[in-house]
Amino acid sequence: MSGLYNDFKVTAEQRRLLSSRTFTLRPLNSSGHLSFIKILLNTWQPILIFVLSLLIFIKTDSMPLCGVVLFSLLIFPVMELAVILIGIFAAAIWARVQWKAVLYWSWWPFWKLTACATAACLGIYFGEYLWSNVYFTYSQVSKMQVYNDINAGNVTSVRLQDAGIITFEPNTKVDREMAGCFVNGDTICVAPIVEADTPADSRLYDLFMVGTGCCDCPGDFRCGDWNQLSDNIGGIRIVDGEAVKAYTLAAEEFSATYRNKAVKSPIFFEWKNHPTDTLKDRVTLANKYVFLALLIVPGLTLLSFVILNGILELLVWFRFAGPQDLPLPADGMIGKMGQRFLPQMYNNKAEQENDAQSKYIVF
Repeated sequence: MSGLYNDFKVTAEQRRLLSSRTFTLRPLNSSGHLSFIKILLNTWQPILIFVLSLLIFIKTDSMPLCGVVLFSLLIFPVMELAVILIGIFAAAIWARVQWKAVLYWSWWPFWKLTACATAACLGIYFGEYLWSNVYFTYSQVSKMQVYNDINAGNVTSVRLQDAGIITFEPNTKVDREMAGCFVNGDTICVAPIVEADTPADSRLYDLFMVGTGCCDCPGDFRCGDWNQLSDNIGGIRIVDGEAVKAYTLAAEEFSATYRNKAVKSPIFFEWKNHPTDTLKDRVTLANKYVFLALLIVPGLTLLSFVILNGILELLVWFRFAGPQDLPLPADGMIGKMGQRFLPQMYNNKAEQENDAQSKYIVF
């Protein structure tokens, strides 16, 4: 360094002045230095929130349990950001706010809380979707009975109240030309399952294939496996309570449309000619989606934090942000809360006071 002074003809007084300052030739981009441990410290909470909320919903669909888990995991990120906001508000009242320091030190608390909230929403939404469309039906139908080769002309719905999966004998068909419907936003469609050789006036109308948005109202029924050739038709029981209510209204419309055909204790099925295999295939596919989600979302979370770190590095480089000043008081109640929830910020300040050179640490 003495050679550098000599090259530029620096006087002794100027040399002492330069030596007394905290100038350094180290680049500011050390603020973007990454390590796997530092990334994990900032991403483990959103990743864990996504994983737990997804697993809770696909296994139990329990919002109270998910709420307890989310509260326990979100309380610390919320408090981190809350302490900074309270400190900024207090500083704005009693002193001048150092906005560069505010941007720098609130960067990770803000994005960590944002990532946690996003992860919770994604986990709940995806888990609820899979539960409603796959896992709930599977869990309920698996507890019910399987009936094979049922004659719709001889077996009434009263005897099939515990049916989960059903197949019918070859002489049983779905009367697609005799569809009933109920319009409530979507078109709710039903079509009776009947014995082909039984006269229309003698048929029982208590077993129905159903669907949504797949029929004329009234008219041709095109739901499920209506266009799949098979010797035996079959179905998967509709077990969702709200769906059953909607299909019951459609069955009542069916009864009124076709000269008051009596409908007693109706049971509704989704038309699948190979119902057992269909149900298993759905669960297998849903499990694959869960596996992919558990890989993709954590990976995207890690990548997003690497990108955010690069953005903060640029902000520090162009001096829009920096850790030189604390946005919070060093003492008092706010100071104590800050030291509890944001210890790195105060540790960095202590290092600055003990070290002549400023240190730029993002994570």
